[in-house]
Amino acid sequence: MVGFSLHRFAKDSAGTIVTLFAFMLPLIGGLAMFGIDYAKVMSAEASLQDAADASAVAAARELLFVSQGQQIRNEALYSVAKSIAEKSLGATEDDLQTQATLLQQDKVRVDLTLEVETFFSTVIDAKNSVIKATATAEIYGANNICFIALDKSYLRYGIEADDNAKMVAEKCAIHSNNRSIKSITALNSSFFGVENICVSGGYVGRDDNFSGSVTTDCPALDDPLAGRPEPFIESQCRTPNADEGPVDGAAMSLTAGMHQLQPGSYCGGLHIGGTADVWLQPGIYTFVDGTLTVEGDSKLTGEHVGLFFSEEKSRFRFMENAEIELSAPLDGSMAGILLRSDRGCDRAECPSRRFEINSTKVRSLLGTVYLPEDDLYINTIKPISEEAAFTILVVDQLSMKGSPTLVLNTDYAVTQVPVPDGFAGNADGIRLTH
Repeated sequence: MVGFSLHRFAKDSAGTIVTLFAFMLPLIGGLAMFGIDYAKVMSAEASLQDAADASAVAAARELLFVSQGQQIRNEALYSVAKSIAEKSLGATEDDLQTQATLLQQDKVRVDLTLEVETFFSTVIDAKNSVIKATATAEIYGANNICFIALDKSYLRYGIEADDNAKMVAEKCAIHSNNRSIKSITALNSSFFGVENICVSGGYVGRDDNFSGSVTTDCPALDDPLAGRPEPFIESQCRTPNADEGPVDGAAMSLTAGMHQLQPGSYCGGLHIGGTADVWLQPGIYTFVDGTLTVEGDSKLTGEHVGLFFSEEKSRFRFMENAEIELSAPLDGSMAGILLRSDRGCDRAECPSRRFEINSTKVRSLLGTVYLPEDDLYINTIKPISEEAAFTILVVDQLSMKGSPTLVLNTDYAVTQVPVPDGFAGNADGIRLTH
């Protein structure tokens, strides 16, 4: 009977196949899970290398902004590399280890180590797979810096663009020292056509609000003009041949005809409106305790002039259809600086002044606009400073509304107006070397 059963079992091929399949099933399942784990690890390695490349490029770019001691530079490089890597991978510091090493003054290496959870590590309670990636980037050229928002607070913003406002800075970098999550804010259809953006805080906006990426958590950038002395203020106030008496609080008003003004101190405010055509002779113009308002269909032009605004009530307002075309001095305390406000204001007693550009015909602001403790407000429908060889802005905060296009050119070679130290790069960019 037993022999008969064995004989029947030997002839029963279906039973043999079932038994063999039952034996092979765990092996097949294991191989399938191994294949899935292998593909997962390979994909993670590719993503990790991409993240390392991006982090190395961002860290090398940070070398352009940080000029302090070795420790501060290392901390800055680590902060930027870590931020970019975690953002690229969607990982946390629990899973991702980041190291940034300054190899030379113009070269940085980033090493990333990532733990990847696999099926087998979960089933058999083993350690996660550990993968590594390395990338090295160097400066083979330095970017120009054409905008700095100096405000370092955790409040408001450093730069805000709303409506259809645009900033175009294709060959330079912009930097915001503001530490809030809205350090740079792009609302509605606003747009930043900027090569490099670095902010000390975070940013608000969609991908289509920016032509490139925004690097967050950047160290605050020092003010390159902090050591520049303020111009001398003449004690005697000049009085142009005014057409009218006080207008909008200004002590003097020019509303028609052609006028040439001489350098010196202008006290109590100057109003230029109507169809007045005003030419500024080369030199320094100090506006003391009063506003410079240019509006209507008037015109304000001048070559190699510096406009300095001193005391709480002093500011400029370029309004309506006023035509503005000015260039900065070639030498002296305001060499390369076109518009400047004074420092030393106690915030508790003297809040930020608001300087305004609302005119539709601000054709050229050739030089640097330096408002270290004050805000610049722009609200117009036309380009600003599109015809200038270069324009640099250093302000406390910037707000843009309406549909202006703020153009920050960097054609330094075509003008005699000097670029202040700390803004002009001297080569071509960043590249990966490994």
